[in-house]
Amino acid sequence: RAGCHTELPAGDWWRHDPVLVNCTCSQLGSFTVIQDVLGPEYVGEVTASESLATWIGFSLSLWALAMATMILGLLRAKTNSSAIYTNQAFCLLVAEGLYLIALKARATLVTYEVGCKLVAMGLHYVWLAALCWWLVGSVHLYRMLTEIRDVNHGPMRVYYCLGYSLPAVVVGLAVGVRADQYGNIAFCWLSLYESVIWSLLGPGTMVVFVNLAVLIFSLRAAFTLKDHVAGYGNLRTLLWLNVVSLPLVAAVWLLCLVSASEHHSLLVYTLAVVLPVQAWFLLCGYCLGNARVRAGLHRALMQLLGHKLPPLPDDDLPRPSSSQ
Repeated sequence: RAGCHTELPAGDWWRHDPVLVNCTCSQLGSFTVIQDVLGPEYVGEVTASESLATWIGFSLSLWALAMATMILGLLRAKTNSSAIYTNQAFCLLVAEGLYLIALKARATLVTYEVGCKLVAMGLHYVWLAALCWWLVGSVHLYRMLTEIRDVNHGPMRVYYCLGYSLPAVVVGLAVGVRADQYGNIAFCWLSLYESVIWSLLGPGTMVVFVNLAVLIFSLRAAFTLKDHVAGYGNLRTLLWLNVVSLPLVAAVWLLCLVSASEHHSLLVYTLAVVLPVQAWFLLCGYCLGNARVRAGLHRALMQLLGHKLPPLPDDDLPRPSSSQ
């Protein structure tokens, strides 16, 4: 209050008893020091086992996502599908890496208001971008199943606008209206108890449900046009991979969001399990288990070693058909 100066001990003073608070006032009167005592359930401290589980889960996930990004990047995006999967892996890699930094360095970050807000805005953007790229992947797969012309080669301007520009618009509007609600004393992200959370939950939930609807239409197309789809190579496999990966990505997103505002051991351990499951599913399904990606990776490695390249498979050559 006016006329009073309060001094708190330096360092982690709240961890040790007794806590001495020095209040010096320049006027006479009666003064009281009010202390807010929080219950253990509201303190964001983690146990050693929870910290270990977090490190293991994030490490396995980030390694798998980094490998997926590198493998798909080596293919130089010869097809639009490869470019889409590269952006999916890259967005998740950045989102989970930034989340881990915010989680492990939050004691320092929360003391720097500008830095904390920038991290919160970055997390808002990259998670929306990751969800949007999953929608792009489903839309592209639906087009490959239903359109006769080749849609797996050519410009991707619309896809990039949907994957990166649309999330930027949403975050820009949210920052313009509720910039003060980015970051809090517990975590440098959006709080479940602030209105700005709807700028993430609303668009994110809508993208997930639209994605689900597109996958339903894709499944219908795949099983309606059985003879026609039979010549599409691994499109059915990619379709089932998309069907399984969507709930995994949505689960990781929601678990990260809730864990930033609530501290429960069950949330920590569940996130530590779901993270590597989703990342390794992406690596194995879209890279190691995909014959076309393996062939492209083999060609890229032979080119780096200076060996003679084998002929391109038919699936990598543009044709006037979407069966690629």
